[in-house]
Amino acid sequence: AQCAQDIAGLPAGYAKRLLTARLRLAQGRTQEALEEARRLNADTPDDLDAYALIVDAALLLGNAPEAERAAQWMLDLRDRDARSLTRAAAVREHLKDLSGARDLLMAAYQT
Repeated sequence: AQCAQDIAGLPAGYAKRLLTARLRLAQGRTQEALEEARRLNADTPDDLDAYALIVDAALLLGNAPEAERAAQWMLDLRDRDARSLTRAAAVREHLKDLSGARDLLMAAYQT
């Protein structure tokens, strides 16, 4: 049986790969999660969930520049999506821009 996301036009098996990457992140296998997120992003460069995984994993690994680039792509794709706004807020917080993080979170709450 196909996953609903696969039916919605994403490549076959994409939802399973996304879930696997999320599980790796939850298990503390952060580098593996980041590598899979990068592959997912290469396969489907307009999917916010792959970018979100990149942001989360990159921040955990201390790679703020990669997290910032991925969060900016998310905002560029869908600037009013809560996923984009919350990931951008996490990057701002990591960079000690608490005012910017607060503003992004407030925008997320209004979506």
